Amino acid sequence: MTMIEIHADMREQRCGLVDLIKKRADVNVLDVALPIGDFSVGGGIIIERKTAKDFLGSIIDGRFHEQVLKMKLNYSKPVVILESDIYSTRSKFSLQALGGALAWMAAQGVNIIPAPGIEATAEIIYFMAKNAQVEMKDVPMRSKKPPVTEYNARFVLEGLPAVGPAQAQRLLEHFGSVQGVFTATAEELSMVSRIGKATAERMHQVISWKLG
Repeated sequence: MTMIEIHADMREQRCGLVDLIKKRADVNVLDVALPIGDFSVGGGIIIERKTAKDFLGSIIDGRFHEQVLKMKLNYSKPVVILESDIYSTRSKFSLQALGGALAWMAAQGVNIIPAPGIEATAEIIYFMAKNAQVEMKDVPMRSKKPPVTEYNARFVLEGLPAVGPAQAQRLLEHFGSVQGVFTATAEELSMVSRIGKATAERMHQVISWKLG
């Protein structure tokens, strides 16, 4: 019997999902601290599981976009399992807002899989792992790093204080590269459109910070 290996983030232990997956005789579930996603099953697949309540909450607090972009940056096949019906909650979200969120995920190349409950989620994760590791003979738990692109460069810059997508784009256009931004002085950073002196100083402090 070929054993299937699934890496599960330790936070998933609380809901009982991991215990359901472990009932399979041909599965070895490793409880780890995944930096991205909830389950890594091989073949470049990373899975983020969201209940309807968590999905709506992640949109409100801003986690949603960041999680999706990190999955897309680090894995070739990001998947979001939406558990339970996002349209049947008592949320004040409009149909347009929910539809827009789903459409944005699809546009990012994220596979969206609906699941009526935790048992169905366990089955989906199991068969995704089996397909990746047995049927497709593809065992690696993490995909090869994607080629360096402008998207990657903007993603790095958005880690700086007060830098969002628009500011990252302006920084790249002004300095031409991430290296150019990182070697700039605070005064040079403040010359970029809509980057004030206080923000430039904070950015420079982060860039030049040293341990100890």
